Amino acid sequence: MDNGGKTILLVEDEAIIALMEARMLERDGYAVIHAPDGETAVAAVRAHAPKIDLVLMDIDLGRGMDGTQAAREILTDHDIPVVFLSSHTEKAIVEKTEVITSYGYVVKNSGETVILASIRMAFRLFEAGRQIRKKSMEFEATNEELNAAVEEMEATNEELVRSERQIMESERRLALAQSVAHVGSWELDLGTKVMWGSDEAFKIYGLAMPADRRLPLELVQKIPLSQDRPRLDKALAGLIAGEAPYDLVFGIRRANDGEERVIHSVARLARDEQGRPEAIFGTIQEITERARAEEELRRLIAQKETLMKELQHRVKNNLNVLISLLGLGKHRLSDENSRQIFTNAISRINAMAAIYERLYRSADPTTVDLHSYIRELAQSIIQTYQVESGRIRIETTLAEARIDTKRAVPVGLILNELISNALKYAYPDGPSGVIRVSLRNESGTLTLGVEDNGPGLPAEFNPDEQEGMGLNLVRMLADQIDAVLTIDGSHGVRVSISFEL
Repeated sequence: MDNGGKTILLVEDEAIIALMEARMLERDGYAVIHAPDGETAVAAVRAHAPKIDLVLMDIDLGRGMDGTQAAREILTDHDIPVVFLSSHTEKAIVEKTEVITSYGYVVKNSGETVILASIRMAFRLFEAGRQIRKKSMEFEATNEELNAAVEEMEATNEELVRSERQIMESERRLALAQSVAHVGSWELDLGTKVMWGSDEAFKIYGLAMPADRRLPLELVQKIPLSQDRPRLDKALAGLIAGEAPYDLVFGIRRANDGEERVIHSVARLARDEQGRPEAIFGTIQEITERARAEEELRRLIAQKETLMKELQHRVKNNLNVLISLLGLGKHRLSDENSRQIFTNAISRINAMAAIYERLYRSADPTTVDLHSYIRELAQSIIQTYQVESGRIRIETTLAEARIDTKRAVPVGLILNELISNALKYAYPDGPSGVIRVSLRNESGTLTLGVEDNGPGLPAEFNPDEQEGMGLNLVRMLADQIDAVLTIDGSHGVRVSISFEL
């Protein structure tokens, strides 16, 4: 797909995931710049800001600044749409990102179609926002000029009779400004109930302009839509009573062609020398296009929220569906090696599913009660491998600790691999035994250990030369959370990981 040569800054600390996401984006026609952490992302934007059209930001980025901090830093100096792509579905995390930017929050693994659609939606939101800001700036600039003109007219009110030439010049300049900005001005004489309007005011309302530019108030009051007239009457009465300012948006049906338009009007009250209400001076501006753009923006945001709710629902159920499908497939297999592969896969997915279940039940979606998680997961692994009742005992000695969800998943997968290996190699042919799981917290350093009383490791065993998936997966996951891996096979096997809390 041709995406106009747009460049996306992909901020993802997981190398494999980053590679997959980059290829997906490139297949869709985007150029991709990869940043592995928040600091690199900020530096990349500062170095290549004109070339970067969108930032696709993970939230958890390792030890440095996280995705929300990096996004705040980027948006401080640059106007770039930021779309968060994260595994988090917790309400608190999503609301935290919405405070920073509202261009999108996409859950990982929601599918290429959803991710790419969200990116395109973010580009449309950004363009719509840019157009709204442009129109707002034009309106503000015009409004400032009009306010300056009104202030000038009020300041020189006593000289108007003697300065007809000055009045004509001011009117010429005001008419020119109104014509450029599509803003009209009006005045209401509270004594006669007669309104005066500028050329642009009559044009906006679609009214035929009399020579003196004056019309009865009751005629002008027919132009606003009937459902808005009570608000206009209330605002006018509030302005005269000095209770509230007159600043509102309402709809009109133009007198000449019957077309409906959206109007923004601001007015001020003028008093006579005795302080009594004498006249009202105001402006009107047609903002139909801006109102339509704002409505479209609201529609896109509502669409995004609906999509987010659907994705949240899927995340809660997809892992359990996958476990069920693997279980059904496993029972149809006759080859024991194939069945073991399915069992391993089910156990690993269970380790991740347990995290999501805990987060779903937890009042704090950012951290996990590690000791409870380890205890439940250990028993779940025994059940997954269908160990005969009483043959293998799990003994746990667990200190209380909470860790962030970013590291809880790797820790759970490591525990799964270590217990699975003990079941397969320490007690492969039916002997009974004990698997001891421990968790220590020593001055902020957590140590997770798994120990069996099996035959131990061969004398020639070298963990650095092992090519099996289990131990290699443990080593990779330990590196991911900056943990130190220790293996002792002299009396049974004890494997532990130590990492900072």
